Amino acid sequence: LALETNSHISQITECTVNKDKTKIITVSTDKTIRIWDISSGEMIRRIDTYYRDNGNNGRINSVAIHKNNKHLAVAGFFHHNKSKPGKNDVRFYDLENGKLIKVLELTSLSAIMQLKYSDDGKYLIISSAMGKVFIWDVENDKLKNTIDFGIESAHIHVNLHQNGNKLFLAASQKSLVVLLELNENEIIFSKDFQSSYQTIAYNGSE
Repeated sequence: LALETNSHISQITECTVNKDKTKIITVSTDKTIRIWDISSGEMIRRIDTYYRDNGNNGRINSVAIHKNNKHLAVAGFFHHNKSKPGKNDVRFYDLENGKLIKVLELTSLSAIMQLKYSDDGKYLIISSAMGKVFIWDVENDKLKNTIDFGIESAHIHVNLHQNGNKLFLAASQKSLVVLLELNENEIIFSKDFQSSYQTIAYNGSE
């Protein structure tokens, strides 16, 4: 029996606003994506990302919207059912009709914790819970780079420089911060500090 309450029935893990600021997209441990109209506050659409027989297994951890304002990426841990193992993949949906566009399967054996598109929409940054960050080339539909922090069970926090082409990475449980040039695929700064991090932000200076 599945009841529709017009709201999430479990923890909301992340939310984002579309580019024209008319919709809010929320994702949850209940494995649904919900799209809300900002002006009315009403839910426009619910998107289920799971199979009916998978019970309570799986969750969505992150959501990102492409600059075209049409495509939605979500990721986490998608458990299928008792006969099939879970999938740590990225799923792409059409924001307007809610249809699944494609599934990107990675080699990561742990849950995906964070997604972020570069400002120009060329890259999707995918952070896993096993200390790895994958940089996906959206235009060419292929993996551009994998950055391995060399520590398992570490969430790599992701943020972008104001020019949209530099990527800040900070590892929880490890005092390492990396600044990466996306277009050149080159690490331009790396420093090992004396404390671990929960998140990372850019202060606006070069």
